Amino acid sequence: GESYQEMYGGYDYTYVTKDIDSANSLNITVQLINGGGGWLEESQQHESDQEIAVSLKVRFSDNSEISVGFQSTTWEVNGDEYEGSYWAEFLYYQSPDGLCDSDCDEIMFSAGYQDGMIYYDGTCEESPWIPI
Repeated sequence: GESYQEMYGGYDYTYVTKDIDSANSLNITVQLINGGGGWLEESQQHESDQEIAVSLKVRFSDNSEISVGFQSTTWEVNGDEYEGSYWAEFLYYQSPDGLCDSDCDEIMFSAGYQDGMIYYDGTCEESPWIPI
């Protein structure tokens, strides 16, 4: 509502896709539904522009977890602008094949910038666990 917009600036995200493909690769698309985007990496060239830190956690059926950030060595993590280094509206995560062989159960995405967090779908929650 209006007070939410005043307190948090309306920075919200939602999940567009949460899919496990035939190779047991996990594919997540996160959409920024309100607020401004930002660079996913530090850059002196863009130092006057907002930077956003993003992270995705995956929980498996045995309760083990992994955490994936931007520029992961094993995952593809890309924004939708400037060759994947800027998140304007869509952010894409693709795991290596076979990641979900041992049952991926839940995901938790988090995103923040210098002045605050980006919240899940108007809930005022930063990073709830979401079933896949």
